[in-house]
Amino acid sequence: MSQIRTLAALGVALTLGGVVAAGITVPQPGRAASQPDTVTAAAAQSVSTGTLGRHVRPGGAVTREQIIKRAQSWVKQEVPYSQTAWWPDKATGGPYRQDCSGFVSMAWQLPTSDTTLTLPRRAHPIAVKDLKPGDILNSSGHVILFGAWTDQAKGTFTFYQASRSGYPANKSTGSIHAARLAGHPTHRYTALRYKNVTESAPAATKPSRQAPPAATPSRKPPRTAPVPAPQDPKTPTTTGPTAKPTPAPARGNRARALRLSTIVTAQNILYARSADGSGVYQWTGRGTAWAKVGGPARHLYGGGAGLFATNPHTGNIYRYDPAHHTWTGIGGPGKSFVMDATRLYGLSPDGSGIYQWTGKPGQWTKIWDHTRNVYGGPAGLFATNPGNGNIYRYHSATRSWSLTGGPGKTFATDGRHLYGLSPDGSGVYQWTGRGTAWVKVGGPARHLYGGGAGLFATNPHTGNIYRYDPNARGWSLTGGPGKTFATDGKHLYGLSPDGSGVYRWTGSGTTWTGIGAPTPRQP
Repeated sequence: MSQIRTLAALGVALTLGGVVAAGITVPQPGRAASQPDTVTAAAAQSVSTGTLGRHVRPGGAVTREQIIKRAQSWVKQEVPYSQTAWWPDKATGGPYRQDCSGFVSMAWQLPTSDTTLTLPRRAHPIAVKDLKPGDILNSSGHVILFGAWTDQAKGTFTFYQASRSGYPANKSTGSIHAARLAGHPTHRYTALRYKNVTESAPAATKPSRQAPPAATPSRKPPRTAPVPAPQDPKTPTTTGPTAKPTPAPARGNRARALRLSTIVTAQNILYARSADGSGVYQWTGRGTAWAKVGGPARHLYGGGAGLFATNPHTGNIYRYDPAHHTWTGIGGPGKSFVMDATRLYGLSPDGSGIYQWTGKPGQWTKIWDHTRNVYGGPAGLFATNPGNGNIYRYHSATRSWSLTGGPGKTFATDGRHLYGLSPDGSGVYQWTGRGTAWVKVGGPARHLYGGGAGLFATNPHTGNIYRYDPNARGWSLTGGPGKTFATDGKHLYGLSPDGSGVYRWTGSGTTWTGIGAPTPRQP
């Protein structure tokens, strides 16, 4: 994750150099999430960092490598954004203001915490195409520190910033061709180069195109302030997966049918993986006929972007082309993969980053840093904070994240909404779509399954599966227990508890239709 997390304010507001904290514009409650980094004339006088330390001369020469390392230090410490608080700096012996221009002032080792209005005096304009690590993109409302080009031909790059209230210093990605950059109009930025910068090998390097690449795990969790779990305002006592148990669908009679471990849907086609991992199969849509479409696989992933499978030996991920019945390698191994309505995302093996597949083999773009789990579906992409479990939503248009709610045992999406199961499994909650507001819609559950056909949950005691009706805010029994379930845009499928057969819910009551399972002889 691009270190976008809610933090408690660390440090205290200081009054130094004769400038009081009240001289800085403070965001008002209820203000929009993206806040311009404006400072009053009093604060624009800047504040001295005090005595020197560690042979560092603020305002003197600084290498690009030093700039990037200093920026990374605030990201690592998760320094919270504030226009009134100051963060100590051991290297220079003085603090820097914790807003966007204070962040750049710290990275450049300036003798003062400048503003977006005074930073241009320390630099000279350059062409955007000439940006190098340690340069900045500055506007009257915000400033970011350029990290490195990820694809200069396409105009994509990494950058560091102190972005807005409620979020710590972070590393993110952007494009010079996008309409907005870091929440502000791209055309308003000016590329600037610090007058006292000296050339050196940059610490920020171009990310690997193999996705998701392995990286060194963080050694300590982020210092995040927990967000309360969604509270239940008023929940009808009659709702929730707690109805009378019913028998599971009867198992199929195919004596030679393969045992299955996984079923997934991709673009309204049902696929299955054999329990021994020896093959991938597709239901033809006719009776109990199945066709083998792939060899050994470790995991299957299905959704709006298609069908994907990982190699059981290397972990590399492949995409299936149903029109030509071929598989194409598209990336390296990952901890898990998910999809929103149209795109595939991968979490690196050590959880250090979320990557978005560009649609071209081997080409992925990093969109966030350390993450615990990722969840995807028609309603979008969501990820949880590894430190406190809070869940965030990804906005692909602006390539940004927003806090959605507190921790949960698991999450799922239907065609429009995000749902979460409380950490203790005692309740199912629906996100309202506004801030971090949730409403309780169900009682105890074991698993959640979501897709275009709706939200389904299993009873923690019987395993029976129920469907949620968002209009009536009630649950109805749809069938007995199963090994796993999958949904597409119209249907719910269930795999019998022993993996011997697949069933499709008719959409009425608890009636299911058996569609069999593959046989070893199928091509």
